[in-house]
This record gives sequence, C-alpha cells and structure tokens, in this order.
Amino acid sequence: MNRLTYQFTPKVTAWIRTGRPFGPMTQGGSAPAGVVATEDRVFVSNAHDDSITVIDAHTNQLVWRGYDSDTLNTNNADKTLDKAVDSVMTKFFHDVKEHHG
Repeated sequence: MNRLTYQFTPKVTAWIRTGRPFGPMTQGGSAPAGVVATEDRVFVSNAHDDSITVIDAHTNQLVWRGYDSDTLNTNNADKTLDKAVDSVMTKFFHDVKEHHG
C-alpha cells in the first residue's frame, strides 16, 4: 500500500480575501470553491458571488478579479451561467492581452 508522505509541515503563510468586497453591491460573502495553482499564479473560483480571483504566488498580491454582474435567470440557469463564465473569461483574456501586449 502506498502512502502519501509529506517532506514538510503545511502551514498558512497568507490570508487573502478572494471574493468581492462585502458591501452594497454584493449579495453576501464568498467562499473559495476551486483552486488551481501554477508556479507563479493561483486561480480561485469563488462561490456565492461567482467571481474568479488571480493571485501572484510569490507576493500573495491580488493580480486580477473578475465577475459578471448580470442576475442569474433561474428559469434557464445553465444558459445564463455559461454566459456569465464566458463574460468573465473574455474580460480576463482581454486584460491579460492588454497588460502583456
């Protein structure tokens, strides 16, 4: 039987709020729902406010945050959710292209 062994002890090195700031324009807080980490970026999908946050893995600084402000149509949730994801990802790729030329 193979067992996973750690060569280090995991520890919290930074506490980063990944969702949209709470206030009049939000309907509640957010919670990380999915995380993908690369060598230099951490991508966080936030539940409850349907946002995506990108963090610099070396500095723990917020690099980018995107969200769609349209209301989800519960009569056609799949279609409006797909549209929201497309909108956020289009903004992300546009901003990356604009920033990096």
